[in-house]
Formats: sequence, C-alpha cells, structure tokens
Amino acid sequence: MEIWDDEGDELTTSKTHEEREWTRISETFHNDGYREGITAGKESALQQGFDDGFNDIGVPIGKEIGTLRGIVTGLLHFVNSPSSGIDGQILPTIKAEVEQILNVLNHVWLEDIIPSDPLAEEHEKVHSGEGEQKMVDNQSSGQMQDGMDDISSAFQSLGTTDSKARKAQRREEALKNLHNTKDRLARVLEGIGIQIPVV
Repeated sequence: MEIWDDEGDELTTSKTHEEREWTRISETFHNDGYREGITAGKESALQQGFDDGFNDIGVPIGKEIGTLRGIVTGLLHFVNSPSSGIDGQILPTIKAEVEQILNVLNHVWLEDIIPSDPLAEEHEKVHSGEGEQKMVDNQSSGQMQDGMDDISSAFQSLGTTDSKARKAQRREEALKNLHNTKDRLARVLEGIGIQIPVV
C-alpha cells in the first residue's frame, strides 16, 4: 500500500505544481494583455485628440497666419522695388505701414490664438500638483509640512486662476490685434490698387 500511496503523493504534488504554474502563466498573460490594452487605448485616444486638434484648430489658424505673412512679405518686396509704380510721396508711409504690419504678424503666436482646452488644463493642473506634493512629502514632517501644504495650495490656486485669466486676456487681445492687422493690410492693398483677398 505504501507504494501506491507514494505514487499518489507524487501525482498530487505534480498536479499541484502544474496547477500553480498554469495559474501563474495565466495571470502573467492576463496582466500583460491588460497593460497592452491600456497602452493601446491611450495611444489611440492621444492620436485621435492630436488629429482633431491639428485638423480643426492648428491647420486653419496656421494657414491663415502663414497666408497673411506671405502676402505682407510679398507686398514689402513689391513696395521696395523700384518698378512698383507707387507715388514717391506716399511710398515712405506705405513702406512703414507694411513693415509695421509684418512686425505685428511676426509676433502672433498660435498658442495665443487657439481656444483654451479645458481637458488639457485640468491634466496640467493635476500633474503639476503631483510634483509639488512629492517635494513637500520629502521634506520634514509635522507642523512645518502642514504649513507648507497650506501655503503651496494657496499659491497654486492663485497661479492657476491668474494664469487662466491671463491666457483668456492674451487670446482676446491677440484675436483683436489680428483682426485689426487684417483691416490695416486690406486698407494698404486698396490704397495702392492691389486686389488680393485678405483671409
């Protein structure tokens, strides 16, 4: 009987080892698959968000600003050309106006014109707070840390609110400035008899 009992123990031990190995391998594949699925989902969402922003916001605004810069640069070369045919009395005024318009357009930045993205701002807020919190956590504990947390939170909330207000104000000013610049360009073109549609 002992012989059969020993073999039974070996079979039980071997079966238990196989079950444990199967469970381990199964969990490993499950976890790896889960991680790969999460990564693929994030990449897909990130790509879709980029594509949407690029096609709907970045390209149209960038194209408009680029077209305006191209028109003004060409106009500047034209007015500086001796064969422009522009009346010598108004030529200095026209040149100065075109140079000012080009200067304004060279200081227009896409980030100042694009609409705000609440999701991106929330993401930035969350992740910028994590870095500051880790620094505070690494400092000495106790009452000093509590005081630092309060001060840090107060400054962070002030900075975030102020930053949003400043960004909205910069956007409004940049859009108004761009609109005024387009009007100035249209008047210059009309004044020298060039018919180019200003975008």
